[in-house]
Amino acid sequence: MSRMDASTRLLVVVAVAILGLVAAAVVWTQFLPTDRAPAHPADTPEGAVERYLLAVSERDVDGALAHLVFDEGEAVAACLEREVRSDVRHAADRLGDARVRLAEVEEDEPGRAVVTLDITYTRRPDLFELPREGHSTEEHVELQRREDGTWLIEWSDWPLSLDYLHDHCVDE
Repeated sequence: MSRMDASTRLLVVVAVAILGLVAAAVVWTQFLPTDRAPAHPADTPEGAVERYLLAVSERDVDGALAHLVFDEGEAVAACLEREVRSDVRHAADRLGDARVRLAEVEEDEPGRAVVTLDITYTRRPDLFELPREGHSTEEHVELQRREDGTWLIEWSDWPLSLDYLHDHCVDE
């Protein structure tokens, strides 16, 4: 058997080091928890939207429902709650494939606000695949301020289509 020369040994060491870095990066990005603390105060429209999206992304149905307002009567509210409970998992998957940025907050009338979200859809890459950027879109979330100062979401089409769920429940 022949011995490795110095340049071959160096090449092997560099290749092993690169593979080690790649493995560490995969572990870091795929398996370690990320800091998902809300960046905005809870008593603001953007804080309410942020906490709602965090709850959905964590599949926390009760947390998501706590940020929604259903003023349509008991039967419609019960139907909407059932529908939200069944759709949160799929909505969380959509959130997992997106980068969300709070773009703008408009308070047109006292006690009413619209939060604009810039959403860039991505697809989580396979283990050795480079990430691919997807398309971007803009979504709006309409909120109302309750008498106690809490901002609640009354309409949003993303990640849960509340408009579709509402229509479904009203027709039921």
